[in-house]
Amino acid sequence: VVYDLTESLANQEVLAAVRREIEEVGYELVIIDTLVAAMPEETKANDSFRADYRRMQHLRKLTEGQGVAVLVNAHTRKPKKGDDLSSLTAVAGTGGITAAVDAGLIIQKTKDGASVHLVSRDIEERDFDLERDTTTSGWVLKEAAQRQLSAGKQRVMDLVVRRGPLSSSEIQSELADTNPGTVR
Repeated sequence: VVYDLTESLANQEVLAAVRREIEEVGYELVIIDTLVAAMPEETKANDSFRADYRRMQHLRKLTEGQGVAVLVNAHTRKPKKGDDLSSLTAVAGTGGITAAVDAGLIIQKTKDGASVHLVSRDIEERDFDLERDTTTSGWVLKEAAQRQLSAGKQRVMDLVVRRGPLSSSEIQSELADTNPGTVR
């Protein structure tokens, strides 16, 4: 379902109406394309970080407590020589946007298609390669066989294969030197 917003999601009445729609229909995913279009408010330069953080907090309110994911499309800034565009610093705006989210996906074109870099405070960073699907003109993940697990995830998989189902705390206890985000 696609909606064109006539007013900003920063407006509490609009936010409440969209939240009611999400609750009534039972959506599992809400996509905001783009952040600037959904919340076009101008801010004073000396308070940009807080303003960006507040914008993202408003969007989180859309789905709080409902088990619904929010995907916000925000463009990357124009790179300067030597910039690392695979990190969250590539997102246009201030660090307030990325500070308020649980995870970020950075999508970049490559000579063979595209890549997605996943950055999260809860899970280990990952990279995915995408390729064009000539049937749909969309993007698809390259074959799973071409992707390998990180060393930490491979250790977790090996343990679970050897011992059977384990809780996160059992895995963390057994593999104490493993990043807790890998065990989730």
